[in-house]
Parts: sequence; structure tokens; C-alpha cells
Amino acid sequence: MGNIPFGFVLLLLGFFAGALVLTIVLFAIKQKRLQRLKDPHRDYYRNRG
Repeated sequence: MGNIPFGFVLLLLGFFAGALVLTIVLFAIKQKRLQRLKDPHRDYYRNRG
């Protein structure tokens, strides 16, 4: 167990942190879209032109 290089551990932690941030961002975008669909006062899909 002592022969695992420290840089490799940092690389794995970096990948994990990146995946976690990406998951949180995608979840936030999904929640924002759901809230937009649930808003009864606005019609987001009607053309304003």
C-alpha cells in the first residue's frame, strides 16, 4: 500500500471533485427547468414576437 504515488491520489481526488461539481450543476439546471414548468403565471413557450 505504500507504493501508490501521491500524484495519482491527487489525480483521483481531482476527478472525483470534478464529477461532483458536474453532478451538482446538472441537478441545479434540472431543478430550474422544473420550476419554470410549474410556474402558472408565465407562459414560457409562447412566442413574444
